[in-house]
Amino acid sequence: MQETENYHLKKPTLDDFADVEGCFSDTMDTIDRELKKAETSRTQDARQWRVRLPLSGWTESFPYMQTVTVADMKASYSPVWGVENAEVTAERAKKVSSVQLKRIETLDGSIRVECVKRPKIDFFLSGRGV
Repeated sequence: MQETENYHLKKPTLDDFADVEGCFSDTMDTIDRELKKAETSRTQDARQWRVRLPLSGWTESFPYMQTVTVADMKASYSPVWGVENAEVTAERAKKVSSVQLKRIETLDGSIRVECVKRPKIDFFLSGRGV
């Protein structure tokens, strides 16, 4: 009986006796195990970042940009980003909520953030994924 190259799944031909218990059950167990490994690996690879963007780091003119060092960031990553707003005062919460992100570019070891308006406060970005 032939086997697949990567996982050695049994491939019965027309001339083979296909034992359902031995052939197909083993193959299904192998597929199930390998899918679970892939799912676990993908979950473990999901990364999280919390990045502080200080007010002093923004360029003075449009587009307002800032490049910040981010440990373990790769240019090939495409995390989903969001502005954190866990401020305890109404005034700070209002300033953070006024942040208008234009674009976030991932680089090797950093991110470049562009805003439509120059932020008026230090704030944090939260990123998740790879």
